[in-house]
Amino acid sequence: MHNEDYTRLIGKRLVHSIWNPHGVLMISSNVILTELHISQLKKLNINMQDIHVKEAILDPSYEQIKQAESGFQEIQDFVYHNGKLPDKTAQDKVLPSIIAATKKRNLFSLLEQMRSQEDFRYKHSLAVAIVAIKLGKWLHLPEAELELLSLAASLFDIGSVKLPSTMLDSNGRYQAHEKDIVKQHTIFGYEILMNSDVNPRVALAALQHHERIDGSGYPSGLIGDEIDPISQIIAVADVYVAMISERPHRKALPFHEVIQTMQNDVFQGKFDSKIGLTFLNMLMSMQVGKEVRLLDGRLGTIVLTNVNYPTRPVVEIEGKLLDLRVLELEIKEVLG
Repeated sequence: MHNEDYTRLIGKRLVHSIWNPHGVLMISSNVILTELHISQLKKLNINMQDIHVKEAILDPSYEQIKQAESGFQEIQDFVYHNGKLPDKTAQDKVLPSIIAATKKRNLFSLLEQMRSQEDFRYKHSLAVAIVAIKLGKWLHLPEAELELLSLAASLFDIGSVKLPSTMLDSNGRYQAHEKDIVKQHTIFGYEILMNSDVNPRVALAALQHHERIDGSGYPSGLIGDEIDPISQIIAVADVYVAMISERPHRKALPFHEVIQTMQNDVFQGKFDSKIGLTFLNMLMSMQVGKEVRLLDGRLGTIVLTNVNYPTRPVVEIEGKLLDLRVLELEIKEVLG
């Protein structure tokens, strides 16, 4: 489908990726175009005949996430005014929708749908909850533990409601004193949840999700088993979602950089190795069959992942199989 007017592209799904004249990816294929995307297209002066779109049919999981967002808003508004959770609102209005959405097999397309819609006020918390629950399932947590993780992952960032709105709406990097203030959201969240009718481990997740098992985290510099396992799972999900998300001061990081950074964090002892490697291996296994661009510019398709080297799979290029581990090549981006 071709369009003669840029504005008619809004709400359509992009069929092919858009690149700038320098070969930098500007808009990925399969994204649902918004006004922000349209402004990018205008700046690039892309020929309309080169923009191929189709009608955007949203996955049913997306509507479940929209329902969860509405529940999140109610919860945060109540907490802001009352300092505690409303009775059973989290379970009744948020959890069922999030858990239903995690049954979707393609985690990446769901996250991409969320990222492409700018009206999500709470998309970070929602995305972290979805990723954490998926990770809990990959770790084969018992049903009771998975249910507890689901609630904790939905409420881990609740302390942010007590931060100054000027800081939450800031478009720049935080100054040193502002970072100290932002770090208080872990303590605020713990206090809010301990004052509410939830399992104490849910409150611990709010307190500990920035702790690292090597002691480099905050607010208490806990080490190893001092950090609740649920908090450790949420920490991995939180870091992943932060890196794949747009920020006012930076673009979302390239796929290979996200995966490599997380692998380094696991090998350097910041994350539990079982949790971290399970997450990385599952992420990479979900990429099998996807087209990728290597750092040297060549295009290929992932055909096999390596458990011990998740960032260096086997890629097929023009009928030849290349083991990126042996060749020491890296993936620049996953194209679809």
